[in-house]
Amino acid sequence: MAGDRSRRIVSCAVFVALAAHAHAQDEPPAFEKPPELHAQDVASGTLLEGPGFLVEDAAPTDGFLARFTIRADVGVFEAHGADTLAVRVAEIQALRALDRAVQTSAFAEAVEKAAERAPDAPALGGPGNGVGSAPGIGRFFGAAAAADPAQRDKALRGHEQEVREIARRLGVDPYTTHPVLAAKLRDVAWISFVGGARRDGLLPSAAPERVAVPGSGAARARVYDTPRGELVAKNAERMRALGASDEVVRALGASRAVSLSAQTALVEALGRIPDAQGRGDVLAFASELETADQALFLVRAIGVLADRHEQGPLAELRAGSPIVARQQSGQVVAVAPADTLAWTQELAAFARREDLAAPQRAFWISGRATSRARTELESLGWVVHEGVKP
Repeated sequence: MAGDRSRRIVSCAVFVALAAHAHAQDEPPAFEKPPELHAQDVASGTLLEGPGFLVEDAAPTDGFLARFTIRADVGVFEAHGADTLAVRVAEIQALRALDRAVQTSAFAEAVEKAAERAPDAPALGGPGNGVGSAPGIGRFFGAAAAADPAQRDKALRGHEQEVREIARRLGVDPYTTHPVLAAKLRDVAWISFVGGARRDGLLPSAAPERVAVPGSGAARARVYDTPRGELVAKNAERMRALGASDEVVRALGASRAVSLSAQTALVEALGRIPDAQGRGDVLAFASELETADQALFLVRAIGVLADRHEQGPLAELRAGSPIVARQQSGQVVAVAPADTLAWTQELAAFARREDLAAPQRAFWISGRATSRARTELESLGWVVHEGVKP
């Protein structure tokens, strides 16, 4: 009898364990693994293959952004997010165009003229002869120019303007954080400026839709048309008017992540939301960013809010990732220029924040949410809007 009773107890325990295991298998995991996408699921064909480059098919994500690998004849590059991919492709085409330009006879003639006008200038133009290295004032203008402040300042202004004009022609950021492109822009601009090379004869013109400078058309025009010193001063003035402290203004001016172009785009977008509190906090948040990708993400998010301010006036901005706004109607809006939105632990923690409680809440993303993310967000009272772009 005792043996039968023991066997029944054991059998019952096994049954309970098996039932619990089966129940656990029926329950979905607490969070989902960020999806592995194909590049074509996220980006258009013109960004995936073109002259001198090819984007690998695999595009793993972190729950927000896809990671692209670009193999080009000028190097291998990574891009985090479809927006950054567009910037990288434009930079690759600019690098290729600059490399072709320095091999032309017209450029060689300009190098000779530049050498005649500035005896200490380097003989650029061939592989290994300095194109792409960091320029210095002595290298560019020689001892005489460095000794004459007026001549030096005039040369610097002329060279800086030529950098902006060449960048405009190539459709790239004249203040790019890409070190090789930045150096090549400076070098070719020096030869073009001093040697009299015709930039329209040396370099192709980028199509308007391929211009990879952050922000609105108005912000891009300021970047290309305004001398650097004037743009820096104007941005600082506008940042203080938006509520930024002098410390934040200095930090943004020295930021390696937020280029002068990104700073200009951010200031312009915040200026289009005139009644919202927290604009200074957004600038403080920007001053702490670590990468150019993060800066582009922020500029895009504020651009989305600025474009929609007229339809739903904003009362408050809350800095963070993602950016959150509260409309004057009381609706809370979270903005993420993301390729995908997966139900990760980070997203769950954000969606459940008590300080974001409101009768109406919306999540605006530029890409698409997974079905799990949409279901979970909607169960918490969030309305998901996909394909939202500035």
